[in-house]
Amino acid sequence: MAKREAGHDARLDTLTGLPGARAWSEAVEAERVRRARYRRPVAFIIVEMGGLPTGSRHETTRGELIMGVAGLLRRIIRDVDLVARIADERFGVMLPETSPVALDAVVSRIRAAADEWRARAPELELTLSIGRAATGPFDDVREALRSADDNLHLVRRGA
Repeated sequence: MAKREAGHDARLDTLTGLPGARAWSEAVEAERVRRARYRRPVAFIIVEMGGLPTGSRHETTRGELIMGVAGLLRRIIRDVDLVARIADERFGVMLPETSPVALDAVVSRIRAAADEWRARAPELELTLSIGRAATGPFDDVREALRSADDNLHLVRRGA
């Protein structure tokens, strides 16, 4: 399990086939440069999984759930967007050219798909916490990403 899940630090996550943390960082930096020049909107979503089973006897179920969430996110976002596995139980979604209203619509679709998925297997007790932020007219990309992460922490605390 450690070898399969350790791949999320690399450019390509070996478990999900998604870009990994390094590819995510590179894409965020490229978007920061683009945004500094053209001032186009970008939005971020951070999705964190909770309630995953732990221990070696749950390795397959855990991996299947991570792959399932990766597939759910892949199906919802546009081809121009980026979804990456940025940590063991965390995914990042970067949505270029996305307004706050469009961001809300994407988050609603993620929640609806997750609710439908959980309804089919309530015994798994899987939770998805979602943080989000969109750039304002003068925001830096890193500020928006920090805001999405801060928003995720607020959601997890129930604030």
